[in-house]
Amino acid sequence: MESTSRAFKSNARRALADPTLQTALGMAKTGFPLKRLHAIERLPEFEALREEGKRIKNHTLAHLDFYLEEFERKVIEQCIDVALQAPNGGNLGRYHFVVVTDPAKRAGLAEVYRKAAAEFLLPRRETYGPRIFASSVYLAEHLHEVPVHIIPCIEGRAEQAGPLAQANKYGSILPATWSLMLALRARGLGSAWTTLHILYEKEVAALLGIPEDCTQAALLPVAYFTGTDFKPAKRVPGHERTYWDAWGQTNGGGGDCSGVSGDAGR
Repeated sequence: MESTSRAFKSNARRALADPTLQTALGMAKTGFPLKRLHAIERLPEFEALREEGKRIKNHTLAHLDFYLEEFERKVIEQCIDVALQAPNGGNLGRYHFVVVTDPAKRAGLAEVYRKAAAEFLLPRRETYGPRIFASSVYLAEHLHEVPVHIIPCIEGRAEQAGPLAQANKYGSILPATWSLMLALRARGLGSAWTTLHILYEKEVAALLGIPEDCTQAALLPVAYFTGTDFKPAKRVPGHERTYWDAWGQTNGGGGDCSGVSGDAGR
């Protein structure tokens, strides 16, 4: 590309001499101020409206933190409403979501999480890849800094129940939890699925007043994410974990799904 910086002055003079530009500049000096004055004359309450506008602006700026918190509260509530379209057993609606924003309670949760991480995560260092382990440790060290923690819960306990009851219990909260993460992501909020705090579930229940007969399913740290370089996570390919007609049979042909109702499985 050829540089034109040396000719800037001459180019500017030539551009400013353009008749169309001069006409527009002339109208800007006289046309807009006159039209503004005429508009004010037709609006006797102009000064009162301007003062009210200033008052609203100053009030908003002075209470900006409050309004931002209210906005974020509405976003999270909206995401939870979206998440509740996920299936739950019998459509009984026994799910609950504890949203924690209080700094002292977030610090308490983080302390429990770090204790659980030291007990469970550190001895299994070799089990995870270096990047996953480092990321997990970083979260444990900085969890208290994350502005919002969400704990999805489901009424009842399933520890001593059979496979059917356990599947029904967790199947009534885990789909909504994942749907919540997707809804948050669609609105510019990042989250992470964690469960380490459940090692000390009773301590968390005492901290947040969660009833003893409620099961905590996860802990989602939530915050606005930075960057946009998202990409699919590395996983074991689906075809290696997909079996047709019998366990371990991976070389299957696609079944005929014609005639299956769109509502099947609801």
